[in-house]
Amino acid sequence: MIGISLGAALLGVAIWSATDPVDAGPVPTAVAAQSPAQVSSNDPTTSSTTTDAAAPKWSVMLIGDTLLTRPVPEGADPFGVQSPLLSTADIAIANLETAITTRGERQVKEYTFRSRAELAPHLHDAGVDIVSLANNHSLDFGTVGLDDTISALIEAGVEPVGAGDNLAAAVEPIHRMVGTVRVAVFGASQVIPALKWVATPNRAGVASAGKNVVDEATEHLLAAVQQARATNDVVIVMMHWGVERATCPTAVQIRTGALLRRAGATAVVGAHPHVLQPIVRDATGVVAYSIGNFIWDPRSGLSGDTGIIELDFAGTAFTGVQFHPHKLNGNGWGAIVRTEADRKRIDAQVHRRCRGADGSTW
Repeated sequence: MIGISLGAALLGVAIWSATDPVDAGPVPTAVAAQSPAQVSSNDPTTSSTTTDAAAPKWSVMLIGDTLLTRPVPEGADPFGVQSPLLSTADIAIANLETAITTRGERQVKEYTFRSRAELAPHLHDAGVDIVSLANNHSLDFGTVGLDDTISALIEAGVEPVGAGDNLAAAVEPIHRMVGTVRVAVFGASQVIPALKWVATPNRAGVASAGKNVVDEATEHLLAAVQQARATNDVVIVMMHWGVERATCPTAVQIRTGALLRRAGATAVVGAHPHVLQPIVRDATGVVAYSIGNFIWDPRSGLSGDTGIIELDFAGTAFTGVQFHPHKLNGNGWGAIVRTEADRKRIDAQVHRRCRGADGSTW
């Protein structure tokens, strides 16, 4: 019964580093003829886009890698220290980097994650509306585990995207209305543990955007984004990509983000590196390369720094991006930072200059 979904450019992007181990590949034909938007503002909360002052204001909030492998003390809420913020969003999205299941066969890989059943209702109660399953852990316990995960989410009132019974289901976006504004949300992964994880016309799996490369799978996603933008006002793509613990994006992240923006994505928000990477924006949208861990095992240092990214709109117009710094507490749960030193340290990470990544950060 698996049934799910998937999903704008900063510049003509330069290759990130001469030592980058992957080839970003040629510009796919689906978007090669379109011109990228230009970065026009360094202010995280304003945009040069002209908006109607009377247009209704609304927001989307996104959080990064989320799992729940440890017991939760009775009466505790993993999202309790920030759920009031998430619940203010008109749409809240998370990357669910785990299977929610007691069944299935553990896959042969270095790390496999099995989360507790209460994670799904905790997500719902925190205000999370949509989760991306397009990552390298949603099939940690095979397609049985994927099916259980989807069932648990749907039962809790959370919509999964980025994986499904077949390719069509995996790439189909979630559609939401915010007033009269039409929103499409995609999930896709460039981190693929094995070929059998990729959804095909006849096999359940995740939506692939190319395994650490820009290829025909990327083109398939780009075409889906273009098609969605033709009938939607806002398109958001949650990407699983990059290199773990790398604080700057790879050439493939940079190229893919730019191509998705060119194809019509308003926002491209990334996960998988488990640390923060730069957030870059132009007048009409944003690429956030990695927003880190959010509900995880306890972490400190770079992998413990995280946050909530907020995308602001007035009617159909993107008006700005805000980043709300958090860090993982002793339980591994994202908590709002309380000190100026923490705030400055975390803000510096999302404003980090990385060669080729931007135009300019914010």
